[in-house]
Amino acid sequence: MSFKDIPLLRYYKTYKNNVVKEFYTPVLKQAVLYQRAVGFFTSGALIDLTKGLRGLTKNHGKIQFIVSPRLSEEDIAAINKGYEQKEIIGRALMRDFKEPENYYEEERLNFLAYLIEEGFLDIKVAFTPPQKATGMYHEKVGIVTDENGNKIVFTGSLN
Repeated sequence: MSFKDIPLLRYYKTYKNNVVKEFYTPVLKQAVLYQRAVGFFTSGALIDLTKGLRGLTKNHGKIQFIVSPRLSEEDIAAINKGYEQKEIIGRALMRDFKEPENYYEEERLNFLAYLIEEGFLDIKVAFTPPQKATGMYHEKVGIVTDENGNKIVFTGSLN
């Protein structure tokens, strides 16, 4: 099965569509590469995409994110935990670790660390130049590729 077999709409609106169920889940299940540039990233967003990401990992796919440095302390800790085991990320992203407050938070962070550790997820952090004191990296673009090389390009966010 490829992207061509998925009945996709031309536009998805969060007030009108269940974007996760109607777009992300079926697309990511068929994907071998999910590239995303976002201004704000939270590990909670990955939890919403779990069903689709399971398919991507079964396809031995890769997830590549470029994100702004505005990550929560919990996200940074999970990213560091995953990269630490691969010895890839430096101390630049280290911050005080805050223990998860509940089971849901712990599982969310473990999932993020697992994806990084197993090589499914690579996160790069975009910084704006120091002379540009106002503004921040705030892209909202994604590219998803299936095993046949078909691509879906989209803009927007889950919110």
